[in-house]
Amino acid sequence: MSTSQAIRERIAAQPAGAPFTPALFAGLGSRASIDQALMRLTKAGFVERLGRGLYTAPRTSRFGLKTMPTPEAVAQTIAALNELRQARGLSQKMLAEVLHVQQPAVAKIEKRTDMYISTLRSHIEAMGGELEVVARFPDGAVKISNFADLGKVTAV
Repeated sequence: MSTSQAIRERIAAQPAGAPFTPALFAGLGSRASIDQALMRLTKAGFVERLGRGLYTAPRTSRFGLKTMPTPEAVAQTIAALNELRQARGLSQKMLAEVLHVQQPAVAKIEKRTDMYISTLRSHIEAMGGELEVVARFPDGAVKISNFADLGKVTAV
């Protein structure tokens, strides 16, 4: 099955009109092939690009018009890091000091809808946490500890 077809199937399994990021397709191909497939699906009208790294498969109303996700649904998709930081009682300035960056860099990270695992890991660790990536399958879960060597996995 092609990357594009696998992406189409995964999108079809999502709630109609829900926003999503390319992270939904992790494991289906390289980052470049996923981006290229999303670009082609956008040109074909199968998905719509809402912003950098944010897409939706628009619903068609009973009147034949495309409906887009609510602003609340889009905000919920991109607000996770901001909420996590606030729940930990940290300001952007405090987090920036730990990360050795300026406060606007933290704001930019929190607004992003797609990022490298290493960026997310450093952000989480700066808040005092530890990032774990777990792949869940019908027959069990596997903790992925090193993306450079996927042979080193731990059953969870």
